[in-house]
Amino acid sequence: MSLTKVTNSMISGAVINVDDYGALGNGSDDSAAINAALAACPTDGTVVGSNGKTYSIAQQVTITSCTLSNINFRFIANNGYLVLTGNKTQLRNCIITINGYSHVSSSNSLWGAINLHLTTGAILDNVVITDGKLTDSVGVFCATKASQTRIVNCNFGYSGFGIWFNDNNTSVPYTNIRTVNGTTYTGTIGQGLTVINCAMGATDKTANGDAIEINTPINRFTDVQIIGNTCYATKNETAGASNGIGFSCAEVDGVVMSNNYVSNVVAGAGALHVENCTIVSITGNVLKDNFVAIGAGNRGANTSITGNTFTNNVTAPFNGLIISSNNFYLSNGYSITLTDVVNVQLSNNIWRNVTAASVGNQLIQVIQSDQTEVNFVIIKDNIFNEDNSQDYSILTTTGTVRNMFSSGNVFSNLSNSQMQNYIKLIQVHGLTQDFLPINGATNGMAITVNYDPNGYFT
Repeated sequence: MSLTKVTNSMISGAVINVDDYGALGNGSDDSAAINAALAACPTDGTVVGSNGKTYSIAQQVTITSCTLSNINFRFIANNGYLVLTGNKTQLRNCIITINGYSHVSSSNSLWGAINLHLTTGAILDNVVITDGKLTDSVGVFCATKASQTRIVNCNFGYSGFGIWFNDNNTSVPYTNIRTVNGTTYTGTIGQGLTVINCAMGATDKTANGDAIEINTPINRFTDVQIIGNTCYATKNETAGASNGIGFSCAEVDGVVMSNNYVSNVVAGAGALHVENCTIVSITGNVLKDNFVAIGAGNRGANTSITGNTFTNNVTAPFNGLIISSNNFYLSNGYSITLTDVVNVQLSNNIWRNVTAASVGNQLIQVIQSDQTEVNFVIIKDNIFNEDNSQDYSILTTTGTVRNMFSSGNVFSNLSNSQMQNYIKLIQVHGLTQDFLPINGATNGMAITVNYDPNGYFT
């Protein structure tokens, strides 16, 4: 009777060490040895490295339907990067040193240090990416398809762009972004991305890309959850430039951004940015010292911004928007800017100890720009408490604004000029009922406007 030699690749749940396949961890290229270990790994197996070693990568390393764990990498060429593909592929407990290389210049459209390519159920857990180029290196990238991805407990603070999903292959420089190894992919790039308890940006502001960007104008990604993450800073020398955003979704359906802490994002697009998204919930975030706290473009639908704490600005051009139960402290710019909005409600918010800055002295600014008009804005049950004796405006409007309603707001320590300006604007735009203070009182008489466009006092 003959005997058959048993190898690791035959054993369910096997653990394979890359050293057994020739990886040295001495600075020479270990790509071939690591790929050999991964090829020998069964579907539910794990490939590991040895403690104390860092393995150099100069070529593509592909992980397919298995786990790569407890291994440190250092890229030594632009063509050195990781590709996760297949079902339930996992990367755990790894440190990746990009070493200043940029994969955007690669011949393939695999632009990330880690690339999600045709995956379902991929998991990144406790992965650190560091030492990337400021402007054009990417931590995690997908332009083909990745569904039901979970990224948890990771640190992408020094990767340039942190997480980037993009299907915009219609404009330069993205025309070949979905072409990988000669195949051009079409259709959706997936559904479902969860990012939890990750650190983005860098406290020394050396990062220069979006911490998270999901941009899918062609096919629209769905179901993004960004929860409990920290973004200390992204750097862009020119406020208002398009990069340097904190967490961003554009053309996405179903977005949750909750319980995140974002500070010192200087880009004008916002610390949190949602552009032409639907079914959006932004809740429980702390947004501190950002040039714009929440930024947006175009119109979205069914959007709620609730229970957040702001120390700077919120810009919100939306359709069907609720901004409620937020705290605005020590703002140094526009507290809220509503641009081209329809059906918006501001309720149960608190403005306290606000300081106006040179960029503007409005707590609430309503603007009509490229749309026909702003219509149906409700400002109700808010508290405006002025402690700094700043002579700002509670409300200003620009362009065509119709049907603005205000009721049940409480004002304290406001100057007479501030109150009169607010009363005037509310009346002009169709006030139905409001309770306003007289001579500094915190509650006051009702102002009612029915058919008289100028209003009257009762």
